[in-house]
Amino acid sequence: MTNPPEIPKDNPSGSPPPPGTRGGKPDEKPAVAAPAESAISKVLKLVSDEPQITQLKIEPLIEKAERLHRSALKELSAHPGILNTLADLVSVTKRVKIFSQKQRRFFSLHRMPLYFGVLALIFVAYYVYATYVEIATITIARSARDTDDVERLFASQSDIGPDNVRTFEVAGTSEGIRMLVEGKAELAFAQGGIDVPPSCEVIGQLGTEYVLFLARGDPGSDFSKLQGSIRILTSYEDQGSHAVAKKFFQRYESVNVTFEHDWPDRIKAKDFNIEPSIYGIFVVKDLRDHEVREFLKELHKQGFRMRPTDFGILRNTEPWLGVETLTAGAIVPGIPIPEADLEISTVATNLISGPKITPAQHDLVAGLFDHSSVSSQNPLANNTWEFFQGLEALMMFIIELGIGVVALVGVEVLIFRKRFHQLSTLVSIIGTHQARKDVAVARDKGEIHEKIAYLEHCSDALGIIDSLAGFYVQCNPALVFDAGFQMLHQRIGSLKLNIQIKILQGVVNAGKGG
Repeated sequence: MTNPPEIPKDNPSGSPPPPGTRGGKPDEKPAVAAPAESAISKVLKLVSDEPQITQLKIEPLIEKAERLHRSALKELSAHPGILNTLADLVSVTKRVKIFSQKQRRFFSLHRMPLYFGVLALIFVAYYVYATYVEIATITIARSARDTDDVERLFASQSDIGPDNVRTFEVAGTSEGIRMLVEGKAELAFAQGGIDVPPSCEVIGQLGTEYVLFLARGDPGSDFSKLQGSIRILTSYEDQGSHAVAKKFFQRYESVNVTFEHDWPDRIKAKDFNIEPSIYGIFVVKDLRDHEVREFLKELHKQGFRMRPTDFGILRNTEPWLGVETLTAGAIVPGIPIPEADLEISTVATNLISGPKITPAQHDLVAGLFDHSSVSSQNPLANNTWEFFQGLEALMMFIIELGIGVVALVGVEVLIFRKRFHQLSTLVSIIGTHQARKDVAVARDKGEIHEKIAYLEHCSDALGIIDSLAGFYVQCNPALVFDAGFQMLHQRIGSLKLNIQIKILQGVVNAGKGG
């Protein structure tokens, strides 16, 4: 026998539920799963739920000090000592308010270490970026004769354009080096033979030029046997050719040389008529230049012949000096120039960097040359030793920065210690006042009540002083670790405990007397 089907309690008739219902109840929408809470929303919720830190305010302390002083005027009018102390306490609390207003100023002393540290870190970051990363503008001091070298140097560089390189023309090599020393340029072209200041550095060689010494007479004559005074045409004073000429003629002590510096002007004017008083011409030139070959032809017509240029021991000691042998007619075949095989010296054209060039700029310039002639100077790239030297200098700067910040903090702590000393003085005075109020020797109930009121005012005054000390710490949290604050807080706590014991004893005695 089969059991009848169980009829649901909410449908006693047993009939099927009407449409739109489920199990005899109206259909409900299916529950939708709540979206998962993201990590960011959890953090934001945590921050928003974090209770705000309670801040001490000075206005309630001022009101409490004034109220305590008014109460003492009524109850303790016969005790001028405590009245004066409470009046001083009111004055101190008002001065603390003025002090706290000053502390909120933008340029207040306690903010200075932070500003100083932030500015110093910004400076360090900018220095590192500008020195080792950024390549702003490379300024090159060049003479007119160096124009082709500059254009040839940067023509094939796609990463160096007009925005990276700025050139300006100078009268000669000496002026270009002066621009480097003064920080007005980072690079300069300088002919070998020019003395380079210690603050500058030769970082590469762009090419070589020939030392041309032309004199009247037999080209095979021995110049070393010449004696007396001679006049030599050369370039402007202390410029490239003149500097090399001085080094050349200083070997010949028997010859007194007087230099004439108008040769560049004669070249510009095409004036090649050399007066008989001129012994010779000494210049450093590029023999590839058509104009150079032309004036050599004119000088040859006037009887000037090329002479060997032997610098002696300097050839082995000066890196800018070289030697090359020209075959007969190598310069002008038909005449020929030179008339016979001739050994002459060559002078390198140097690229000089100034003291203001950054390692990043130096590294960029190094990429323009063969790596054997210009090495990278960027410490972040491959010069580990200089990198650690720079790092050591940076660490020393940070240490000095820390000393400066500590000094500023120390000045501020001294200011706060002076204020702690003022509060400590008030505590000492109140301690002296309460020490005289011994309820154990009180004779009657009225005297006991008066001493209890006196002690209560002392205890309340100590509570205000403790709050003022806490307010100072709130202004400068570093004072939490200051010994002055710790000692003041302990003194106030011990003194208040002593006063409370006296008050308790007074209450007990008053009860017994009642």
